[in-house]
Amino acid sequence: MNSRIPEDSVLKRHHVASQLGDILASMPQRPSDSVLRRHFDCSVQQALSAAVGSDAAALLLGGGGSASVASSAPASAPAASPAPAPAAAPAASSASAGEAEAAKGGGGGFFGWLKRLFGG
Repeated sequence: MNSRIPEDSVLKRHHVASQLGDILASMPQRPSDSVLRRHFDCSVQQALSAAVGSDAAALLLGGGGSASVASSAPASAPAASPAPAPAAAPAASSASAGEAEAAKGGGGGFFGWLKRLFGG
């Protein structure tokens, strides 16, 4: 493949996108299984890095621009966070579960769950 990469950022992005298109055209269809898809994305990223260099490949794959093809770059795994502490045993009272959550200050619903999950 072409070893000359344009200096202009727009031309460089188009060049890398063109190289990615050539690589994807020579490969089989992207698998639907998550594990196989991760391996496929890794091999696409390696082929693109070999073709245009790792810095130029990161421009397209890591940029998340409109030229990236169906999330070609594998997502980096987030750092493992400690498991949340188990909830205390509910007290026997006449209050409903929603009122108990509101009394703890966590609130209900999705945002309350996030607040409790991250200890906020």
